[in-house]
Amino acid sequence: MAAEDSLSSPGLDRVAGEKFLQEAFQIMLEEGIRKGMDASEKVCIWKEPEELQRILDLNLKDSGEPHERLLERCRDVIRYSVKTCHPRFCNQLFSGLDPHALAGRMITEMLNTSQYTYEIAPVFVLMEEVVLKKLQKLVGWEKESGYFQGLVFFYKFFRGDICLTKLCLQSLLEKQNKGTIFSQRIRATTAPGELVP
Repeated sequence: MAAEDSLSSPGLDRVAGEKFLQEAFQIMLEEGIRKGMDASEKVCIWKEPEELQRILDLNLKDSGEPHERLLERCRDVIRYSVKTCHPRFCNQLFSGLDPHALAGRMITEMLNTSQYTYEIAPVFVLMEEVVLKKLQKLVGWEKESGYFQGLVFFYKFFRGDICLTKLCLQSLLEKQNKGTIFSQRIRATTAPGELVP
């Protein structure tokens, strides 16, 4: 019976969690978006590292902090961060705020899924396929497959896997049961000009 009860109710207080999120979202909306997009506000309240460390008190604690203190920390993170959505913030890579993209990022974070198989992320996998088909069409590829790769490590891993697969197939075709499959030393390129034996 105890196991059944623990499975039928969440480990967190749902009402308190919703209240915290509503208050945190209100802080994000007011401090991060409204003030962040207001040209009369500063792009950043600049502090030197030592002073900012003292203000924020980033030392790890042995116990949790109350609801109100966590909300204050949310305010502080926004207050002392660069507001990239500010009209006077300019960067060669990004600037401004797209509310639609922000909503999409919040939904993605809220769902907290891995997004690499249909079984765990059906909607995101289908969205990825549609975007990949459009990109392939733009560059003139037909009947190609692909995937998005966010982490450099995995990109290098898959690139190495593709190279090894090609090498194995070539070697098998050349040797055709005439001894060892790999007569050459295998190398993989991991960065421009960098070879790993």
